Amino acid sequence: MLRNVDWTRGPEGPRSVLTVLLALSGLVYFGVVTLTSVLAPYRFAIPYAVPIFDTPFVLAAIGVGYLCWERHRVRQDVRSASLGGALWLAGLLGVAHILAQPDYSSTLGVNPGIAPYFFFLSYLAGFVGVALAASLADRPLPLSDRARLRIAAAALGLSVVIVVAVWAIRPLLPSLVMKPGRLTPFAILAGALSAGLAGVWALAAGRKRASGRDGDVLAAFLPLAAFIWLLGLTGFLLWPFRYGLPWYIAGLARPVGLGVILVGLMREQIWLYREIISKNRDLTAREVMARAEAAASERRFAGLVQDLDAVVWEADATWRFSFVSDRAEAILGYPVALWLADPQLFERHIHPDDREGTLTLFREAAARGRNSSFEYRAVAADARTVWLRAMVHVVQDAHGRVEKLRGLMVDVSERRQLEDELRQAQ
Repeated sequence: MLRNVDWTRGPEGPRSVLTVLLALSGLVYFGVVTLTSVLAPYRFAIPYAVPIFDTPFVLAAIGVGYLCWERHRVRQDVRSASLGGALWLAGLLGVAHILAQPDYSSTLGVNPGIAPYFFFLSYLAGFVGVALAASLADRPLPLSDRARLRIAAAALGLSVVIVVAVWAIRPLLPSLVMKPGRLTPFAILAGALSAGLAGVWALAAGRKRASGRDGDVLAAFLPLAAFIWLLGLTGFLLWPFRYGLPWYIAGLARPVGLGVILVGLMREQIWLYREIISKNRDLTAREVMARAEAAASERRFAGLVQDLDAVVWEADATWRFSFVSDRAEAILGYPVALWLADPQLFERHIHPDDREGTLTLFREAAARGRNSSFEYRAVAADARTVWLRAMVHVVQDAHGRVEKLRGLMVDVSERRQLEDELRQAQ
């Protein structure tokens, strides 16, 4: 349903403007980073800064990941599943970062040198999720609700394993933070290689899908989220001080990137809503047209039937009439309502001298299942004798049983009278 539709692409002009704006925002950001590098002694130590900046990220990661799984219920694709699972893992690693990161050296807690591990790992999980979602595109991945629960449990288990592993081997891990809160060269190198390479992968893979030509509205927002994350992380690695402006921006970039993905999901829902409304309108219009055409066709058929100089009728296998044209009253004098209401009229309208033989012919026509034609005398409502030519058409069901009987009754009295006169003259 979503093929060849892209709400985010638009004309080439606006897309070029968006690219320019993103490039300018990157230049402005790195200009600010360069300015703060001159102001090295100045940092802004905010109490409980890590919970303040990481809690929105954790909530957004879990919420957006859940929306991706709900999206998977409809699409059953790898993109939704991989993005949802990776965002859940990133959110759980964000919880570990909150628990492991004291704001000041006097605060009791885990060695602050291991907290950046969870910071970089949460970035890494987000980048890997976007990269997989962009590169694997709409490959099918049917999953049951039980399978989705197993994946969620696996994400939780993996995060617990990572936390326990870091906790257990922390004496062997190099400290990633040294006084006065600056990252070590090892931290910068490890962060740049791990999250940086995954970020470039996510950005490159997402850029290929940004055109939206695969019919997925969400795909156009993935490279923008990767760009925001990569921008924040790169600035922090260039100026790796805790409580510096790039540090805060790096913490803020993660929930902002998730907000971009959320906007993509909302845009997709808006697209679906508009598509449904449009299709409903088209279906309603087609239904109205079909009804109008059916009514016009019915009127044409009714006019054609009523204009025939013959009685058009339809009956079931027991010769109970369901339709009789108005011509029946003109020929025989019996109202149409009487034909439909009185089952005995079928026999009574046949002349007593011809009744037994004519009924036999009618019944044999239905029994044989073949079309028949014969003539008989009928008694009109005013006691006149009318010669009728009956043509019977048998409608059978798939099993060969008689379903309906249709036919014509044509007044041939005048022809019969001429034939009698001719015989008398001869």
